[in-house]
Amino acid sequence: MENSTTYSTYYKRRIAVASIITIVVMVLSYLLGTDIDNGYDYTCPMASVTVEQGETLASITERYCEGHTLQASWDIAEKRGTSAVDIGDIIHLGGK
Repeated sequence: MENSTTYSTYYKRRIAVASIITIVVMVLSYLLGTDIDNGYDYTCPMASVTVEQGETLASITERYCEGHTLQASWDIAEKRGTSAVDIGDIIHLGGK
């Protein structure tokens, strides 16, 4: 009988600890998710830019956009389907 009581007490404590950990993780995820989203904000002018020699998508967004320019580069690359640029390509910045 004592063994059954010990197991029951151990099980209840284990469930309580797991519940507390789950709640803490959920709260931290929410708080960090909110902060992370704000940290990746950027703005770009509604403009089209012609790629010149030596330029990259990152250098273009650094020059024309404000805020998190790396995120701007990623978003533009995703819209274009590639991050590669060639001389003469037209990049549509188009603000976020």
